[in-house]
Amino acid sequence: MKKINILLADDMEQYRKHFISILKNESDFDIVGEASSGKEAVCLTKELKPDVVLMDIQMEHDKAGIYATKEILEALPHTKIIILTIHGDDENIFDAYDAGVCDFILKTSTPDVIICTIRDAMNFEDIHQRINCMVASEMVRLKKERNSFMYCVNLMTKLSKGELEILKMLCEGKKYREIADERFVSESTVRVMVNKISKKFGDDSIRDIIKQMKTNDIYKFLEELY
Repeated sequence: MKKINILLADDMEQYRKHFISILKNESDFDIVGEASSGKEAVCLTKELKPDVVLMDIQMEHDKAGIYATKEILEALPHTKIIILTIHGDDENIFDAYDAGVCDFILKTSTPDVIICTIRDAMNFEDIHQRINCMVASEMVRLKKERNSFMYCVNLMTKLSKGELEILKMLCEGKKYREIADERFVSESTVRVMVNKISKKFGDDSIRDIIKQMKTNDIYKFLEELY
């Protein structure tokens, strides 16, 4: 029987001992190394090439495990990385899935859950693994959408009332000439204001800004405002 080689990365020795005590009695598991930092986890994984890395998220800094995951998977893409965390609703879990981890384990999980999660990570055809991948993809998608939404809303707070009104008209598909006529200003004035809007959005083109507004349903807010 081929053993599953496991590397354990956690900056807290008591947690490493806890997991070792659970895993050492499993005949198909072999703990090949321990790391106390993300940097050390990367070095040891490249050296020992374990099948599975149990990776704490927060070590030398809050996202050490996430950065280490990205670096490991760039060098060894077939390594299975399972994130260790205290809280199941930790927002870092979203980033961890985005980095490529295959699952996560709560540090308070029962031994059976911990053992099964590691074995499942090695079985591509396991239904649990496939469901995890689908859930992970959806979690990452939702987070990106939320971040994009909040980014746009934050930028909108920097626009003046006149700029918001013009942005609404642009989202409605109106041309510069039509906007100028409705606002009783020259077309050049509208263009100046559009340029100001663009600069506040990081020099994005007005087409990209309108696309962001519509993609993230922020246009609905503009309709309610005006």
